[in-house]
Amino acid sequence: MEEAAALKKEASDERLRRIESERMARTSEDLYLNQVQQRREAEECLSKIEQEFQQLKVRQDEVSEEFQKATEHNENLQHQLTETIRALESMRGNATSASPSSSGSVLDENRIPSYFICPISQDVMNDPHIAADGFTYEGDFIRSWFSTGSDTSPMTNLPLEHDELIPNIALRSAIQEWLQQQNVAPG
Repeated sequence: MEEAAALKKEASDERLRRIESERMARTSEDLYLNQVQQRREAEECLSKIEQEFQQLKVRQDEVSEEFQKATEHNENLQHQLTETIRALESMRGNATSASPSSSGSVLDENRIPSYFICPISQDVMNDPHIAADGFTYEGDFIRSWFSTGSDTSPMTNLPLEHDELIPNIALRSAIQEWLQQQNVAPG
């Protein structure tokens, strides 16, 4: 009987070892499947991050290109402005070199050129600035216009692309020169 009891105990122990082995195998399999799932989720997350990164890179390139175009446009406008100022100075030089033929010409010399007048203040400009509409305004007056929340041109009433101002140095110099010729202090 001892032999039968020993065999039973051995069979019971073997069954317990098998059950424990199966439990450990299931636990290992569950751990493995959990790790596979976590890896899959991590790879999906990484893939999404890479896609977002590529989209950001494309957007950065687009913004960079837009900035480059805006810079080129600004340079083109500056060039056009310089050429316009040169043409105006040339015309002014031609007008001053011609001898006055009547007393009306003397009056014309004293008259304020219309392009020296700010369209907003209707006064001679001291600090002229070019707005996005291509018109030149007294700096303080156009900034005040923008500070009221207006985003349209004071001249055309059309929406402006931006509210950045470009100092019109050539016009300021021409105004200062004219004022000196008139012996008028800037006002």
